[in-house]
Amino acid sequence: MLALGAAGAHASFDLMLLKGSDNRIYRYDPVNNVQLGSFASSSANDLIAADNQGKSFNMSTGGSAMRRYNYSTGELDGISTVPISSRALELTSNGLWLMNGSQLRRYDLNGNFAQSYNLASGIGWRTMALSGNNMIVVGYNGTSNALSFQNVNMTTGVVSSLLTSGLLADSAGLFGKAAVGRNGFSSNGLLCFSYVTSSQVLAVAYANVDGLGQLTAAPTTNFSINTTFARDSVLPAMVAGHAGLFLYGQDFTNPASVARVNRYDTFTLPSLNSSVTFNAPGGSFDFATFGSHPANVVAPEPGSMLALAGGLGMFMRRRRKSR
Repeated sequence: MLALGAAGAHASFDLMLLKGSDNRIYRYDPVNNVQLGSFASSSANDLIAADNQGKSFNMSTGGSAMRRYNYSTGELDGISTVPISSRALELTSNGLWLMNGSQLRRYDLNGNFAQSYNLASGIGWRTMALSGNNMIVVGYNGTSNALSFQNVNMTTGVVSSLLTSGLLADSAGLFGKAAVGRNGFSSNGLLCFSYVTSSQVLAVAYANVDGLGQLTAAPTTNFSINTTFARDSVLPAMVAGHAGLFLYGQDFTNPASVARVNRYDTFTLPSLNSSVTFNAPGGSFDFATFGSHPANVVAPEPGSMLALAGGLGMFMRRRRKSR
C-alpha cells in the first residue's frame, strides 16, 4: 500500500495497468517506479486497454466476457460478450478495437458490436498497435514464418496490402504486444514489438511509421533482449509512453517473481534510457497465461494517479457528496 502523499509527489505522465497473478489489475507509474494500488477481481485480465479518461476494458485471450472498469475507482461499469480467441485490444475515442483471428472488430464504448474488417488469410495475426487514425496489425506467415503486417484506416475501413518482412519468426508464432512510440517532436513514429526469431532469440523488431500513422515498409531491423527478459510465461509487452516506449515483462534473472520495465527513446533505439525491476504484480507471474497485454495511459486524468488500493477515488467522491 502507498501513502497519498507519495502518490501525489511521484505522479508522472504515464500509468500502466498490469495483470496480477491474483486476478487483480495493478496501477503502476513506470517513470518513478511507484505502485498505485489495484482493482478488479477476475481471471479475465489477460488483455487490457485504457484511455486517459478513466475507462478501461479487459478480457481473457480465451474467454468471451469483456469487462469495463473505471480504473481510477475500480468500479465495474458493465460486462459484454464478444468472440473468443481474442488476442489484442486497443481503445480509441470511437470505440474498442479487438483482433479476433483474421478479423479486426470494433465495439462502441458500451461494449456493443459496431463493425468488422477482414485481414489477409494465411497469416497468424498476433498483435496490433494504435497509430494515429490507423491500426497496424502484426503477425507471421503460416508457411514461410515471415513477419507480416497490414494497415487499417479506422475512419474509412480501408485495409492495406500485406507487407512482408525478411525477418522470420519461430514456427510457434510467439509475439508480445506491439506499440507505436513518438517523442513529440515529429509526426513520425516507430513500431516496435517483441517476438521469438527463427533462431530462437528473444528480440524486438522495429520500423518507421509515417506522419499518417501508417507502416510503409515492413521491419528489417531487430535487437536482442535475450539476456534481459525471460519468456517463461508471456513475451515482453511494448507500450507507448508520453516520450518513447516502455517494454514490460519478466526479468531474466528472476522470471517467476520479478518484473522488469525498460524505457526507450525512439530517436536512439535500441539504446536504453533506463531499466527498473519490481515485484511481479500479485507476487508472481502466471505461467499458464498466454498473450498477456497490459495498457499504458499517457497523461492520465488526475484522479487516476491518486486512486490507491482501498478505493481512494470512491472515498473522495463520497466526501464531496456529503458536504
